[in-house]
Amino acid sequence: MNKIKFIPVLTLTALLAGCNLFGGKAPKFADSGEEVEYSYFYDKSRDEIFNGEIYDTEVKFTDRVVKYSSYEMNKSVTTRDRKEISKTEMTINRKGETQYDVDNAVAKLTSEGKSVYKANADEGNASYNITEKTEGFYQFEKESGTRFLVYANTKTKEYTRNEQVSSSRKQDQIFDDLIRNDLYGLVNQFNMYVPGSSSEAKDYLFYIKDDSLFTLTVTKEDTTKASEYNLVTKTKLKVQLNTTDSKQSLKVSNEVQRDYTYTKDHLSNRKGDVRTENVINYFDYTFTGKNVNLSNVNVDDYFLRS
Repeated sequence: MNKIKFIPVLTLTALLAGCNLFGGKAPKFADSGEEVEYSYFYDKSRDEIFNGEIYDTEVKFTDRVVKYSSYEMNKSVTTRDRKEISKTEMTINRKGETQYDVDNAVAKLTSEGKSVYKANADEGNASYNITEKTEGFYQFEKESGTRFLVYANTKTKEYTRNEQVSSSRKQDQIFDDLIRNDLYGLVNQFNMYVPGSSSEAKDYLFYIKDDSLFTLTVTKEDTTKASEYNLVTKTKLKVQLNTTDSKQSLKVSNEVQRDYTYTKDHLSNRKGDVRTENVINYFDYTFTGKNVNLSNVNVDDYFLRS
């Protein structure tokens, strides 16, 4: 039978503090405001999302700058008789920026990322380290009398066609939708964390500030007894959406720790083994109105990918 009890935030933070690998940092959250009921939070957040500029297609976006950073960590440690017998760690760091110049209908995208993997066990060790950087432009090019929105990759010197300009889909509409799709992605990710019903929301707390800042949190501990192990799961989640026009943002901090204590031999585990798994996901995304001035990149020597 599952048992649930809430644990203090500071206690869980201390338990997960050792998982801050390769500079991973949780986003800085704004003051959450007043606590509200789930139903009010659900209705009010949707009103603000659908009545703001995100879904107002009658108003065209001005210049925007989008910035994001993310951190993912997966760590598993198994101990036997209080001695570590295996350990794996995987971290992925990403950050990027997109600038949208509406007057010139040009967008510049830059990003960089780093993945680090380490594994240690009696059988041997393994590791790898991968870094990557990208730069690209969305812009309009004319070919054989027809204009296309293209994406030009400045690292590989290639470009691809995305959409043709037509009488029904003009250039300014296509570029406006390009910006708007970034915001749709922000909203979709927020919706993934919002419970779909009051019964699903029983472990959550909800807050609203200034009718534009929406925060949900969960801090809990679950206990499960399986035939071969006992499992304790500690969860700490915080999500915050700002719906203010030209200042939209989404911040996510999701930390989960699972402790498996084996009550009998199972696969490679022996009775008494303890396996601790830590999973962390941080995400910080801002969408700001800001003057941008860009020019098309010259694609004359680029390879066209069909």
